[in-house]
Amino acid sequence: MLPSSFSMANRKSLSFSQRFTIVDTMFWQNAQARWIKHDKKWNQFKLPENDILIDYANGLQPLYSVKWHDVDIVYVPINVRASHWVLGVVHLHQRIICVYDSLMGINNNARLQVAIKPLAKLLPHILNAITYYEFHGDTKCSNGWFREKWRKVILYEILAYVMNSC
Repeated sequence: MLPSSFSMANRKSLSFSQRFTIVDTMFWQNAQARWIKHDKKWNQFKLPENDILIDYANGLQPLYSVKWHDVDIVYVPINVRASHWVLGVVHLHQRIICVYDSLMGINNNARLQVAIKPLAKLLPHILNAITYYEFHGDTKCSNGWFREKWRKVILYEILAYVMNSC
């Protein structure tokens, strides 16, 4: 059964009611590298104009991506402790990051909060660099409001299914 956010347009194709884009694992690795390099001096961090993370938001990476101006949601693979991948779902307009994890019994909430911190810290910088807030008519961005914290919601467990073919 498909989630309620999907609808069948016809039997041959799916249409999506959400406007979304997907980034690859290289986005996460670049975000995490920025966090590691600037963690102690995060309040002084400035995203360079030619940074590859800005290319992702502008729809240039990976190839055939969609600009973040044109979507509501960005799906981000997130690596936890270099051993497990979870799905980050970034709701751009609401400034919320949700995490879906198939191993919630192993990964507790605190561990996942630490894992998504690089994303939560970088998103405002990326969105400010592409003038996302101005594009969507948010007038508060001019006074540094873009640095406001994002809510991080980690409530979702994905059940892992094993498929047996008989």
